Amino acid sequence: MSNATKIKTNAKPEDELCYIINGMDCADCANKIDNLVQRTPGVEKARISFMNETLKLYLDEALTSKDTLEKNVRALGYELKEKNVNGSGHEHKHETSNAWYLSKQGKLVIFSAILLAAAIGLSFLMPSLSTWFFIAAIIVGVFPLVRQALASARFGNPFTIDMLVSISAIG
Repeated sequence: MSNATKIKTNAKPEDELCYIINGMDCADCANKIDNLVQRTPGVEKARISFMNETLKLYLDEALTSKDTLEKNVRALGYELKEKNVNGSGHEHKHETSNAWYLSKQGKLVIFSAILLAAAIGLSFLMPSLSTWFFIAAIIVGVFPLVRQALASARFGNPFTIDMLVSISAIG
């Protein structure tokens, strides 16, 4: 039985940690986080929702601190915020901008697109210089994936889409 499925006998609903996870693009992202959480000592009754971008769990901080858990999720390349639950037990959600271009990944996509457009434009004017812009676009676009792939491998999940894309781009 995994750590995340054990039932904590003294767990109370108010002890549940709830996080909002930003940066999950696909179900594989949720699986990476779930895999990490499942392997974390002291985690119980973990539930991740890709659709709601949430992670709920109980954590025995004698085995793993909350800071360590949060640092490990961030190492995978995701942003997380603890979700507030007010005294009446209902979730308290504030409106935030969900514009894709304002996110860290959105800015990376825009910057990579600018580099690619410059490379294409330069391929007509100065072909030897355009190669360097293509290389820069690949490095800028792939670096975060390489970092996430290595973090996933370090936490016991080496076979991710990030790893596949990184190997393809390098090869």
